[in-house]
Order: sequence, then C-alpha cells, then structure tokens
Amino acid sequence: MIFGFIRKIVFLLLLGYGLYWFSPYRTVQSLTAALENEDPAQVAQYVDFDALKANMTVSMAQKIAPDAAQKDPSISGIIAKHIAGAFVDSIVSPASMITVLKDKTRRDQLGLSTSMDELAMRGSWQDTSHFVLHNAKGQATAILTREGLDWRITSLKI
Repeated sequence: MIFGFIRKIVFLLLLGYGLYWFSPYRTVQSLTAALENEDPAQVAQYVDFDALKANMTVSMAQKIAPDAAQKDPSISGIIAKHIAGAFVDSIVSPASMITVLKDKTRRDQLGLSTSMDELAMRGSWQDTSHFVLHNAKGQATAILTREGLDWRITSLKI
C-alpha cells in the first residue's frame, strides 16, 4: 500500500518535471503557429512586449552609441536611447511582428519553428527561468522568460 502511494508521488513528480521541461518548446510552437495564422491576439499571448521593447531599445541604442547602456552614459548615449526608444515603441507590436515574421525564412533565422526536432536542436536552457533559441550558426536569437507557469518572448535579435 505504501509502495503504491510512493509510485504515484514519483509519477506525479516525473510528470511535472516533463511538463516543465517541455513548456518553452510548446510556447515557441504556439507562437510560430500564431505567426503563420497571422493572429495578433495569439501572438500577444506569447510575447512580453514591454520587456521586448526595453531590450530592443537598449540593443539599438548601443549600436548608435556604445555607452548608451551604461549607468552614466554620455550625452550621445542619452540621445541614442531616446531615439531608439521612440523608434522601437512605434514599430514593435503584434501586427508588426506578424508582418516581419510571417515569412518562414525570417522565422527560421530566429529559430522559431513548429517542428519539435528543430526546436530541440536550436533551443537550450540558460537557467530555470530562461530559455534561449539559436539560429543555424549557434547565435542566440530569442530569449523566453518564465512568468509563473507560462513562457514569453522577452528578447529578440533581428
């Protein structure tokens, strides 16, 4: 009787671990399907647009002025951050993501796929709360961050 209870506990723990391990892969599959179906509401479920905009703003500002992400940037860094922020805010939305990523070639460049085989080759765990997608060259292209039981895209390198 006690062994039956222990087996159930072990089974539930293994099931929970399997679902946890599988969940970011499923999120990427669902996001890719939403992009293919051109469904902005579904895309919005899988992308944290506030975090994505913040990360893209910093990335773009650093390309304009390398010191833009520092704690005390120069005047050019401050200006670059404001310009990049305004630009990113105006273009990053579910509809714009669909426009840019409805093409399979662009999705492939980011490691987005509905194929579990491709995702298994291109996805890796950074830690228990971050999952990274890589392109064919092995470069990180997207970061998913765990929010409770769900995963959302928080960074893209386009």
